[in-house]
Amino acid sequence: MIGTLVPVSVVCLSLAAVVIDLKCRRIPNWLTVPAFGTGITVGWATGGVEGLGASLAGAGLGGLILLWPVLQGGMGGGDLKFQAAIGALMGPAFAAVSFMLAASLGAVIGLAYVAWLTAIRRRPMREALAAKFAYGPALAGGALGALGLGFGL
Repeated sequence: MIGTLVPVSVVCLSLAAVVIDLKCRRIPNWLTVPAFGTGITVGWATGGVEGLGASLAGAGLGGLILLWPVLQGGMGGGDLKFQAAIGALMGPAFAAVSFMLAASLGAVIGLAYVAWLTAIRRRPMREALAAKFAYGPALAGGALGALGLGFGL
């Protein structure tokens, strides 16, 4: 049963993050912190010390991947905590795969956003390239894509 609940939790977390990030332009702690705690707890409860280690490694890798962009102001801390929660729930391999998919999806979203700003909104290219967009949908898409590919199942 727990084996099914964790991926379902990732789907619910991802969908909630997308809706909230698009609406509020942030991913709140009340969403990410309980998911992180759930991942750590389930890892420990189902795998003992080894499961706890895998959850912590997933959280660490998920957060570390986004640390530099957050420190540079390119994205918010909610994105980092969302990716860390995904890692805590699913482990380090899943965190890595989901991030690679998210980076690819984020590049496509970013290019589409710049194209929309320049072609439709008639913004200068310099202004369009400096614009920020919600990255939660890309991270969620990466996590859902990794699930769809069978990682973590």
